[in-house]
Amino acid sequence: MAKLPTDAELTVLVHLGLSDPEIAERYGVSKQAVQKRRDKMGLVKINPAQERVNTALKSIWDVKTDRTGEDTHHNRYFLKCVKVYMRMRLGDKISGYQKEEVARFLSQLEREKSVVHYRRKVEGEQGEETADEALEGFVLVLREPSDGRRILRWPADVELPEEDLQRAMELPDEE
Repeated sequence: MAKLPTDAELTVLVHLGLSDPEIAERYGVSKQAVQKRRDKMGLVKINPAQERVNTALKSIWDVKTDRTGEDTHHNRYFLKCVKVYMRMRLGDKISGYQKEEVARFLSQLEREKSVVHYRRKVEGEQGEETADEALEGFVLVLREPSDGRRILRWPADVELPEEDLQRAMELPDEE
């Protein structure tokens, strides 16, 4: 018998931007069952800016999520900061606390001349690696010329999103 995800799992999946039909397919349940549980929990659908940010980031990062209790990378600090900052740049309202977090995050990026990069080991990967390369998940890496003013490393082989999303990924204009 198919079983809905736990409340905690459902919360994570909704915040990752998965739709009710995607969650239903993953767990072998109806989309109505997912919607009913989500509504009962008070989980609101993601706003348009958040959905656009999630979609853009999903196009470049296959974030490690797991429903068996193993390590995941879905709620790392740097990912949250990237998402909140991009939403803010797209005109979404964010809390005072989120503004402070974003300011600290941007200050760190500028101070360290770095960008956010997602590193995920692929099973069966071979070869020597440095201590930095052994880190998995969301990490800060030194900014390269190809990063431009972006706050994250965008893969060269992936097409950039719409212009407003590209601007949302950039450091604020210097005043």
